[in-house]
Amino acid sequence: MRSASAVFLSALLVLPLGCDAGPDSVDPEPQAPDWHAVELPGPRGLPGQLAVRDAVRCGGAWTAVGGVQLADPLETRDTRPAAWRSQDGVTWTALDVTATTYWSRRAVPSTVACADGRVVAVGARFGGAHGNPRITTFFEKNGGLDDQRAAFNLTGNRISGPAVWHSTDGRDFTIEEDVPGLADEEGFSSLAQAGCGTARAGWWSAGGMRGRR
Repeated sequence: MRSASAVFLSALLVLPLGCDAGPDSVDPEPQAPDWHAVELPGPRGLPGQLAVRDAVRCGGAWTAVGGVQLADPLETRDTRPAAWRSQDGVTWTALDVTATTYWSRRAVPSTVACADGRVVAVGARFGGAHGNPRITTFFEKNGGLDDQRAAFNLTGNRISGPAVWHSTDGRDFTIEEDVPGLADEEGFSSLAQAGCGTARAGWWSAGGMRGRR
């Protein structure tokens, strides 16, 4: 079975990354992307349909992350993690992803970030007794991605409202929760939908608040 997926080249090469912009940055001129689909190679292992979830420019190369939806699902497994790298956004190479735990072998990385020329990806797989997302963090090692064994599972939402996890090495994370700007307020529930960190401006989280009935 052919195992390939397409990414759109201009999406990687043209669109600006909002989290890199400082307070004094100037809005870029509008651009008209010339889109070109690029097929990704299937990574080693069980074949299936590729699903790309995120990409980042890091250390002079592009890294994309996602997963493989198995063509012949097993009784307890139907997905596995995957990652790719490209110097020019045109020619891609599948990276080896080391997954050593039950949930990391099934996780699909959905976001990837860069710091000091290395990438860290975060993914999840829903399951277990309550069907909650079982989070796995992958960090760059020896030209591929390795899973980071966590001391506990991150599942569901924080009862105090949104939370932010940040790390300097992609292995040990610190949680910020129940703090001004993140915590729920009287009569309102906070909702975070996206976030990122920058060296100059600290951490950014985007979302909103909704009134409780």
